[in-house]
Amino acid sequence: PPNQKPQRRKRRPRRPSQDQILQRPHDAIFQFAFSYPESASELIQLLPEDIRPRIDPDSVRILDRHYVDRRLRHQFTDCLFEAVLDGDEPIMIYLLIEHQRQPEYWMSLRVLQYKVGVWDSFLREHPEAKKLPLIVPIVVYNGKGEYLKPLDLVELIDAPAHLIEAFYHRPMQIIALASVADERMSKLPHL
Repeated sequence: PPNQKPQRRKRRPRRPSQDQILQRPHDAIFQFAFSYPESASELIQLLPEDIRPRIDPDSVRILDRHYVDRRLRHQFTDCLFEAVLDGDEPIMIYLLIEHQRQPEYWMSLRVLQYKVGVWDSFLREHPEAKKLPLIVPIVVYNGKGEYLKPLDLVELIDAPAHLIEAFYHRPMQIIALASVADERMSKLPHL
């Protein structure tokens, strides 16, 4: 398939630096454990029933989890993998895996920021691309108790449900000034 990439040599996992271990020991251990594609393949087995059988666990490859955000700051996701999603036609997806020890209220916003960063990096690496890869975000939570914070960005938007329903998933709106009649434009003197 056109979206499938050639197999690369398996990268040898990098051990976390001493600074990483001291500053964020749980994250460093998690990142090291998931520096093996086999770990991600096994994690797939814990996904919900509607997603799990669609991902080919043998196709999982590690991607560079580093990206540069719009302010030119270096950012990292915890883990980023590429895999084949089976369907009518196999397509490549990215599995963005984030490790959380405590529930975080704004996590769905942070995941969106990671996704945009990954897409920006993808476009820099593939300037000829006309489409973005599908990203499946996975938060691995190993805290105490149930994860009761918002899971969907919609839950963080302060607007009545009917407005969110009407506008959130709607495509961006275009006002093409060149196609607005001169007569109508003349009634809008500030434009």
